[in-house]
Amino acid sequence: MAKLKPVRHEEQLSLVDHLDELRSRIIFTLVAVAFIFALCFWQSSLILDIASAPLPEGDRDLLVLAPTEAFMTTVTVCAYTAVIVSAPLISYQLFAYILPAFSPRERSAIMPLLIAIPLLFLCGVVFAYFIILPAAITFLLNFGGNNFNTQLRAREYYSFFSTTLLAGGFVFQVPIIILALIEMVPLLLLYELSIFLARGMGRQPRPVDEDEPTIEEY
Repeated sequence: MAKLKPVRHEEQLSLVDHLDELRSRIIFTLVAVAFIFALCFWQSSLILDIASAPLPEGDRDLLVLAPTEAFMTTVTVCAYTAVIVSAPLISYQLFAYILPAFSPRERSAIMPLLIAIPLLFLCGVVFAYFIILPAAITFLLNFGGNNFNTQLRAREYYSFFSTTLLAGGFVFQVPIIILALIEMVPLLLLYELSIFLARGMGRQPRPVDEDEPTIEEY
């Protein structure tokens, strides 16, 4: 496995070297995520308490209906937590792999965006936890209270909790996506215009038919 070292823009690497670097970064990321998952599983009780905190005080005793459901639910919650916590590390490894393809000037231009992506993701997760989840849970638990006997199952609630946090993190990426699309539109227009001009300027003149009489023949 190759060492994880910064690659300079002017440095020339073969295809094998690029693939070796990519493999090394993937292995390093997987090992780091596995280590974070182990820590989360070790502190699974604390993580489950944090996840159930948005629930009302009397609804925090969640139901399990199968012998393995408690274990599998805990593993799932810890896996989601490991992905959320390791999101900045995953982003760093991805950007560290593609940044050498940009010149120093291009790198300085896109660096603020690359820093903003993991920060916005974490801000979205925090916003979803403190703002979206309490409001959504209050509305959903009180909806149709006279017609339903609402009981919370652990698997469904923690799945809802995890997907809501991830959705909040991805929604906060919308400014980056819009900015990237706005920057791509002029490039696409210029690209199409260059193809149109090249097609018009490169069009060959219509050859003169040998059987067609010319001015000199008249």
